Amino acid sequence: MVQIKAQKNLGTGALLDEMDAELTLILDRQIAQLEKQIEQTIANINALQETPFIL
Repeated sequence: MVQIKAQKNLGTGALLDEMDAELTLILDRQIAQLEKQIEQTIANINALQETPFIL
């Protein structure tokens, strides 16, 4: 906490806020991609369950 206050006093607080915002955007995009992959996987599983297996 003391280190963060010292950085803000040095003017690096804005830089840290910008980096935080950029990292948050990156994580949000990655989470959205993972959610889409999960949805597609579930849809594929459901489609396979509806398809009769011919042996």
